[in-house]
Amino acid sequence: MKNINSQLFQTELINVEEDNDKLRIEFRTTSNEPLVFKFNNSAVVLTENFDIYEVDFQVFPIITLKFFMKNAGTNYNEIKVNETVVDIDTLGFNDYNEFKQFIIKHPLYVRYIDFIYTIFNMRPWLFLLYTSRIRYKYDMKITSDEIKITIEQIHIHSIFKKYNINGKMMLRILNKNGNLLLVVGNVPVIHFGITATYDDIIKILREKPESVINTLIMLIITLLD
Repeated sequence: MKNINSQLFQTELINVEEDNDKLRIEFRTTSNEPLVFKFNNSAVVLTENFDIYEVDFQVFPIITLKFFMKNAGTNYNEIKVNETVVDIDTLGFNDYNEFKQFIIKHPLYVRYIDFIYTIFNMRPWLFLLYTSRIRYKYDMKITSDEIKITIEQIHIHSIFKKYNINGKMMLRILNKNGNLLLVVGNVPVIHFGITATYDDIIKILREKPESVINTLIMLIITLLD
């Protein structure tokens, strides 16, 4: 995986640890300029931050994704920032081993789903959507500047209901200095910042498109709620 660059920050993968029922992925983000933050009523100057993601495999299709960070402000002790329960069947994975091997090959994907599910957690009443099975037809065109995805005949099956979305959903993912900007129609929706690189998302889409497209469908529905 390439470094994730912006004008101010650079993020690199530094470690992946695999256990029988757990994955641990660690990234390091550095800043070109010292940044001042307030921790416990004290000013701390930071030039680096470590993001640690732990994936715990429970009973299929459920995983628990925990996000920790550490930096000079925490005396380099890990503090838990977020914990999310994810149904990986909803993301298009058939078993734990498939998901684990995918994360080992594309570790940035764990940052991506943590970012997406942080948004989902703001709409807990939509939990049935986030555990649904999603089927659709799509057309995808990839260039160095943008990814165009047209989705139609969307069928969403939750435990209690089935939903059909008529019409087409037209999405574009723009390459913004190597990072991602999601556009729906002509409306910018979300800039992913240093969460993901354009090149890495292309690799993920080419290998397993539903792992991204499923999240984008849920994301649009969530934002429209």
